[in-house]
Amino acid sequence: MRRSVFSGLFERAFEVYLKNFKLLAFVSALTYLPQTLVTAFFLESEAFDITSFSFENSPPVIYAPLIAMIIFRPLFISASTAITFKHLSGQKPKLADALDASLMKWGKLLLTYLFYMTAIFATLPLIVVPIYLSVSFAFAVRVTAVSDDWGPRALFVSRGVTKGRWFSAMLLFVLAHISFFFISQAIAVPLSVLGVAFNESVIMAPVRIIAAIAVAVVTTYFEVVIAIYFLRNYETHPDGGGYFE
Repeated sequence: MRRSVFSGLFERAFEVYLKNFKLLAFVSALTYLPQTLVTAFFLESEAFDITSFSFENSPPVIYAPLIAMIIFRPLFISASTAITFKHLSGQKPKLADALDASLMKWGKLLLTYLFYMTAIFATLPLIVVPIYLSVSFAFAVRVTAVSDDWGPRALFVSRGVTKGRWFSAMLLFVLAHISFFFISQAIAVPLSVLGVAFNESVIMAPVRIIAAIAVAVVTTYFEVVIAIYFLRNYETHPDGGGYFE
């Protein structure tokens, strides 16, 4: 009988997450801190006015959070995938493994992520196409993390990994994003209320930073879930390696 694509996935991810919590939390905080600082600065700056905000009439600084995300997000995806890969391979993950898969490949990761984002934004008017591509190419950065493939080649391999599994991959990403939303609200709202209670605007920036880092560390679990799903299917791909046989 063919096993479910999600068989044991969440339990295995929880095991990996707990056993490597300190390393995953450190990597998560390290890669999200720059994004969080940039976003907090942007929200506190005069460039952001929610009552009259518009992309057309705002200064270039409004793109700073997006740029920070594009630069640092691939590092976190790659590092968390490398840690998960090492654990599933029966080895003890080390910080050096995360650095080798992220900082040492930063250029390739960034270009791969840019190709991924470009493919989606270039097809936005087609509605259905960007949805299809966002799932089909979603593993491109992870492909670069565990192989020498990058750029369009990584997108192609990611498409191969999702072939015949597109709907299960989509479901996984939807579940991850919904969970991320509720967890982020559960953490951020109480901290925000605490900041407002002090009636001091100066406390809001630190509160936002603490809340964002806390959310990043907790929701790293879902990155591990996605990484395991990817590695399970990548090993059966011609460019994979049967790593976990």
